[in-house]
Amino acid sequence: MADTISALARLRRTHADNLLPDEPILQLLQAMGVVWRERLLTPLVTLRLFLLQILHGNTSMTHLRQLSGLDFAAASYCEACSKLPIRLLLQLLKWTAQRVASLQTLPSLGNRIVVVDGSNFSMPDTPALRQRFGLPRAGGVKVGVSYPAAKIMAMLDLATGCIRIVRYRTGRRGFRTRQIAIATTLMDSQAWPDEKIAELYGHRWNIETCFGYLKTTMKMNVLKCRSTAGIYRELLMYLVVYNLIRLVMLAGATTQKVALDRISFIDAMRHLAVRLLGLIGAPRLLINPYRPGRHQPRLIRRRPQRFDLMMKPRAEVKNQEHHTETY
Repeated sequence: MADTISALARLRRTHADNLLPDEPILQLLQAMGVVWRERLLTPLVTLRLFLLQILHGNTSMTHLRQLSGLDFAAASYCEACSKLPIRLLLQLLKWTAQRVASLQTLPSLGNRIVVVDGSNFSMPDTPALRQRFGLPRAGGVKVGVSYPAAKIMAMLDLATGCIRIVRYRTGRRGFRTRQIAIATTLMDSQAWPDEKIAELYGHRWNIETCFGYLKTTMKMNVLKCRSTAGIYRELLMYLVVYNLIRLVMLAGATTQKVALDRISFIDAMRHLAVRLLGLIGAPRLLINPYRPGRHQPRLIRRRPQRFDLMMKPRAEVKNQEHHTETY
């Protein structure tokens, strides 16, 4: 019992960071009429465990049990997560986005900017998920072989009005000069001259980096839940955690007096993870070197193991192998 109390205390020491205090969550739960029994996996504890799980690359529930120091069954944790209202996670996402928006600026441009783009992610192959999200529309896609996939559109802030076209030329040593045409809703040419629009266009590609953080660094490319509601909860929790990491980066950039994009995302993620475990962590975040125009070919040096691709459902392949061995 003493070990459990100690583990719960460690999970609640993030109050010092004021990143996700209890009060807003309790107020949201009360407003939604959510009630629960006093037990180990209360909504607050479950939410913090969910955060911890995502921060460790959506790790397994058995690993989460050791990370947290709480002795719970996987089935109990799944049940507790399923009782978290999706509305609660939506409100938490809105709350974290508002906190980030109040701090996140582009000093060189002087305005908040909206960047919009789409991406996708995969999930387990269950009948419910297959029916809700469908299989990828590509050649060779088969039931029992391919996995359901969903698309997501992310927005990283302000666009209104009619359109004007800005054209400019770009040139870089080793690359041919090309002309780029940009359609924009920023009509005031005094406030937004062509040079500023061209600079703004360069920030548009930041969303690809953000998708890389979500899908590769945080491992959101493949979700684990096997129900539609579970997938929504998992996706929302990823976005909540992403915004919390951004808050850590903003705090680090302010304290260390560097630009936000110089702060290491993965170091901020690790810092948040150790603080959630009640540890102190290194006070200063790693700063990435300034490397404008850096480019690396998208190639893999290490050779993957050579296995045949699955072209038939697993049960059919096993049955065929058994038939071959028998005869």
